[in-house]
Amino acid sequence: DKAEVKPYFEEKRTQYNLQDRLSFVAGDFFLDNFPKGDLYSLGYILSDWKKDQGSILLRKIYNALPANGAVIILEKIFNDNLNGPFATAMMNLAMLLETYGKHRSTREYKSWLKELGFKKCKVI
Repeated sequence: DKAEVKPYFEEKRTQYNLQDRLSFVAGDFFLDNFPKGDLYSLGYILSDWKKDQGSILLRKIYNALPANGAVIILEKIFNDNLNGPFATAMMNLAMLLETYGKHRSTREYKSWLKELGFKKCKVI
C-alpha cells in the first residue's frame, strides 16, 4: 500500500500479535512488482478498475505466489444474469459514476482467473 498507510497497518498488526507473520511493503501496485507471498488479498480493488488494469494486478499476484499460494478477492458478486442482488447492482451504479470499474458475476471472475493461469477457483 502507500507509505502513509504503514502506521495503521503496524497498529493493527501489533493489536493482533502478528508481527512475525505480516510485513508491510510500500509501493504503487500498478508500477512496482509485488513481493513474494503465500497469500494476497484484494478487498474491493478489482471492481474499481477496467479488466485490463485488473489483469495487470492479478498477473503480478500470480507471479509472486508459490505453487500452492492463493488470492482472496473480496467483492460484491452479481448473479449470472447480472441483474442482482440489489446491493451489488447499487454498488455497481456507484462504480459507473466514481471509478472505471464494475462488479462481476462468479462466472466472470472464474473465467478471468483461469485466463490468467489460476487453477482452483471457488466462491465462499
